[in-house]
Amino acid sequence: MPASKDLKRIVRARMKKTGESYTTARTRVLSKARPKEPSARTVDPAALAGMSDDKVAAKTGRTWKEWVRVLDADGAADMPHRDIAALLHGKHGVPDWWAQTVTVGYERIKGLRDRGQRRGGGYEAGKSRTFGVPVKALYDAWANEAARRTWLGRNDVTV
Repeated sequence: MPASKDLKRIVRARMKKTGESYTTARTRVLSKARPKEPSARTVDPAALAGMSDDKVAAKTGRTWKEWVRVLDADGAADMPHRDIAALLHGKHGVPDWWAQTVTVGYERIKGLRDRGQRRGGGYEAGKSRTFGVPVKALYDAWANEAARRTWLGRNDVTV
């Protein structure tokens, strides 16, 4: 299985649409895929991070600008996500959940990822739904294939 299956799929779709060669289409796709590092003067770090300065400062003791300064001094922009979170938790005493939040916010501010994007470049999305029924009724409807087909109206769901 190719390591960059999603990239190849996107490149081939562009080739089909534009008639470009693989190399040209790949170059165009990659140039659009890399988020640009925003100018600190023109963009509000809290807006990029997805959380207000007040909230992050109340839980971590620093605003986004302060976190960017501190993490830049630690060389975090060149670290993988896991190492940044460990640095925040270990060296700076940020609780686990908030270490993840600050790490993702920092990566967004520095242009290392977009909203919904994983640090490796791929994207993910999720969907949830709340059902107003007792848990047992919901479990029974989900666990029984015939009931699930009736309930969902489809047969292509794998449990």
